[in-house]
Amino acid sequence: MDNRVMAVLAIVLLVVGFAGGYFVGLQSAPTPEPTEEPTTPTTPPPAEEPKLTGTIPIGVVMIGSIAPRELPPLEDWVESEVNDYLAKLGYEFKIDLLYENAERSSDLALEKVQLLHSQGAKIILGMRWSSSIQKSYDYVNENKIVVISEGSTSPRLAIPNDYVFRLPPNDLKQSRAIMAIHQDIGTEAVVLLYRGDAWGDGLRDEFVKLAQDAGIAVVGEVRYSPEATEFSGEVATLADYVSQALQQYDRVAIQTFVFDEVATILQQAADYDVLMSVPWIGSDGQVGVDVVVQDAGQQAFMTLQLSTIFAPAESLKHQAFVEKYIEIAGFEPGTYTKAFYDSVWIAALSIAHAGEYDGERIKDIVPLVAENFFGVTGWTKLDEAGDREAAVYNMQFVAETAPGKYEWVDAGKIDVLSGQITWDNKPDFSRFGW
Repeated sequence: MDNRVMAVLAIVLLVVGFAGGYFVGLQSAPTPEPTEEPTTPTTPPPAEEPKLTGTIPIGVVMIGSIAPRELPPLEDWVESEVNDYLAKLGYEFKIDLLYENAERSSDLALEKVQLLHSQGAKIILGMRWSSSIQKSYDYVNENKIVVISEGSTSPRLAIPNDYVFRLPPNDLKQSRAIMAIHQDIGTEAVVLLYRGDAWGDGLRDEFVKLAQDAGIAVVGEVRYSPEATEFSGEVATLADYVSQALQQYDRVAIQTFVFDEVATILQQAADYDVLMSVPWIGSDGQVGVDVVVQDAGQQAFMTLQLSTIFAPAESLKHQAFVEKYIEIAGFEPGTYTKAFYDSVWIAALSIAHAGEYDGERIKDIVPLVAENFFGVTGWTKLDEAGDREAAVYNMQFVAETAPGKYEWVDAGKIDVLSGQITWDNKPDFSRFGW
């Protein structure tokens, strides 16, 4: 039966149905006055739903870094893969990723969001720094712009029913993972060094609560501006706090919530023996960053820099992605690069399912798409705040893999739900007298 026959049949059935209801109504209603020209009920043909066509702009706000920028190999790769997929399924639109660089500035990130919005973008990807999302938060919500971040983790942005979605788990989970390390290695006291922004402050707040519950003393705190490029004053204060802590405790660690500026911090910390005599425990802000081992490899090795980052699920899809990336770029992609790849797919699929490029509509679709999507990072199901629900973290530290050669190496995994640590390559803490 062809489409024309089916359409005619549908109209006939609608007319019959309408007429049946019409006569039932006559039996219970007063008899109407006769009219000179009786009319026959008619049903208009169903209107065709408008289709999304043309090129859909999706903004990408790169934060910028002193470390090598990882995403260029993805710019053409992921866009062409997504567009080929959409075409094969019969969609009549394609995506166009518009890249802007915020140059490590939250203020500039807001300007880039506004620029991309003026160019028609109703979805913004990237926004890896929580401070950039915080700066843009009111604007994106007021203008119904969907943000899908591959790297933001601050607990302060774990807000239900907003327009911000984040593919890593938030730092309420990471704080527990970091605390599991301290409890496993027997830390008695810590000195904190952290960025003074939404991300660093959020991690600091959660960690201090957990340290109090675990009976680990926080002897001192050094907070620095995220715009800082020189840290001699902060490093001197850090050394004073560590010296004080060592007078009271045997097992003292420095807990850092830092980004790639830790390379500069370590270079300046080398002037203080006391800072090289204790382990430094880090987080996802620095783990795997090349500039750390390139510019401060020896200092990073001496202090371990044992750090956490959420763990992508091991799968054939993940393996194939890594192999293709290495073939194109010459190096292995980081966790957040993998998450960016997944964010492009979730954005495109959400547009396709929404059937229109409307931020309010897409906001409601993203969690449904994420829950039913298995990307290169694994199952992307989100929690009630729009953050990834997964709770497994990898650990890495800096090792000397050959004379004078320093690299990030895997140490094991932490299951936050159970609190269990699985060490595959536990670093040697005996060098610190532990």
